[in-house]
Amino acid sequence: MLLSLLAFGASHAVNAVEKKFTDRKKGIEQASQLGRALNVDMSEWFETTGDSYFKHVNRTTIELAVAEAKGREAELSVKAAAKKTEAVM
Repeated sequence: MLLSLLAFGASHAVNAVEKKFTDRKKGIEQASQLGRALNVDMSEWFETTGDSYFKHVNRTTIELAVAEAKGREAELSVKAAAKKTEAVM
């Protein structure tokens, strides 16, 4: 019971979310150290989906990424799509 309580408290103190512009490099580094020490592999607990990705990325970023990966023609098809999720289907 005590271990569960300590884990709960610690989990609310750790924030390892990396954002494009952040000044929390030390906090992210500490969270990474904690993850390595506990042998935590986030890919076992989190899966990126189109839905979760598109909620956090603007349309211009999607267009630039598609243009870089697939070229100008693919970028134009993304621009023509009505919704972000249709843009990469």
